Amino acid sequence: MQFLHFLLYLLLTILGLGVLIFVHELGHYLTARACHVTIYEFSLGMGKRLCGFTSKKTGIMYSLRLFPIGGYVSMAGEDGGEDETDAPQTDSPTEASVTDQTSPGMAPGTGKETDGEKAPRGNGADDPNAFCKKNVWQRILILFAGAGMNILTGFLAMLVLTVGMFASGYRMPSTTIGAFYEGAPSQVTGLAVGDTVLKVDGVRVHTGYDLSYEIMNAGYQPIDILVERDGQRVLVEDVLFPQLTAEGTTMGDMDFKVLALENSFSNVMKVTFWRSVSSIKMAFDSIGGLITGRYSLSSLSGPIGMSSAVSEVASQPMAGWNMLYLFALIAMNLGVMNLLPIPALDGGRLFFRFIEVLRFGKPINPRIEARIHGAGMMILLLLTAVIACKDIFSLF
Repeated sequence: MQFLHFLLYLLLTILGLGVLIFVHELGHYLTARACHVTIYEFSLGMGKRLCGFTSKKTGIMYSLRLFPIGGYVSMAGEDGGEDETDAPQTDSPTEASVTDQTSPGMAPGTGKETDGEKAPRGNGADDPNAFCKKNVWQRILILFAGAGMNILTGFLAMLVLTVGMFASGYRMPSTTIGAFYEGAPSQVTGLAVGDTVLKVDGVRVHTGYDLSYEIMNAGYQPIDILVERDGQRVLVEDVLFPQLTAEGTTMGDMDFKVLALENSFSNVMKVTFWRSVSSIKMAFDSIGGLITGRYSLSSLSGPIGMSSAVSEVASQPMAGWNMLYLFALIAMNLGVMNLLPIPALDGGRLFFRFIEVLRFGKPINPRIEARIHGAGMMILLLLTAVIACKDIFSLF
């Protein structure tokens, strides 16, 4: 029975990632169409083509492929002026950590024969509507659109979550302290009932969710808290919070309760916006934590590890709302991670486009860029395999 539950949540995780992959590729596709770029194929999944069709109107091939680990939008001339007969062909899924997850993103594949149908041969750089013939800002927009769609999807999911919770009578938390737990260290070290917290360790907070996260992120050590008290701004220095440890990482624990926000349209939008911003900030904090060593590589997980998180969330109170929040969190973090300047990711490709801007329109040699992205893809695939093995072993 336990195995069946795990399998169910694994399938649910793959389904959720499939939705995010589709949205991501749709962003690239729609923006490329708007810029009148010639598109060969829109594919979900990698590997052997299972099914699909070719539009008689546009000639674009729409495919569903065997492995649900990524997708791509294949465009004419996306590898620059280099002809593909002179360069190796790759259908390369990008990878992105989502807080503590790793999920697929966008990478193009071009000029390949498929089961029963043939995609155009060669790079297509001579096509007047080739990707490489568009101005650099159009190419930047096309590359950014996938991650942008993921972030937008996360924001919309957060809006649905916030509206739903307000409508069901749930009161969202403010940043005003309502009561302390017994023996709360933060009260002993200077905070007081009625304080409205403005900044935690120099970071501005706008909702109770921001407040809780920032205390967790920085409160494992004494920190300064800026509050509004009796109409005055007061900096309370060296505030202490209880500590808790998870997966070898020490975090702060908020030791007080906050007052609730009033139900209003402005508060719905406020919570949606700032909770979304906070979710995006979590991604950057996680990256910084990995770089500094605060978080270990064991905290990274792929779809198998993510299914355990989904299972845990599903067993908690308000499971439906929590799962929607998890989806929003993954969507926005997937978008952010794909924008990192890492070879083979969208951000890596954007990095080369910005270099082109700085060089007054002169691009890097396409062959050199292709080799860099190829090396990056090999490293990402190796990291993905290592994370998958780690997730499997953790099940036992």
